[in-house]
Amino acid sequence: MSSAKLESIARRLRLPDAPLSDDLTAAIERLVNDRVDAALEERKRPPHVQRLMDDFNRPKPVTDYRDLPPVQTTPAPKVMEATIERDGAGLARAMVVNGQRFIAQRDGAGQLVRIVSEDLVSEVTYNGLPVPPPNRKA
Repeated sequence: MSSAKLESIARRLRLPDAPLSDDLTAAIERLVNDRVDAALEERKRPPHVQRLMDDFNRPKPVTDYRDLPPVQTTPAPKVMEATIERDGAGLARAMVVNGQRFIAQRDGAGQLVRIVSEDLVSEVTYNGLPVPPPNRKA
């Protein structure tokens, strides 16, 4: 039961191997159904249906504290040790922090101005004469 109309439909749908017998109608119907199914799958859902689907797929709220994941804690701070070295007058001369030595620098009035790493400066006496840094064994 092949007709000219069915053959023209087959040509428009570009069937690669269109049978010229009664199977032509079945092939056209199958192709049309496949295209309709593909179009329905691509079609976006209306907003109210999408909202219902989102609510349906939403995870249930946690009602028991044992179901909650553990809270992340911050790591403990590193232990620091600082020692202040004083001279005979009780003034701070140097400071050792975690094994690194810092020298106290003072102005002409004897006021503490800054503390600098021992690698950068040497100790300075109150009369302005520099004292060489101590010889360390590496």
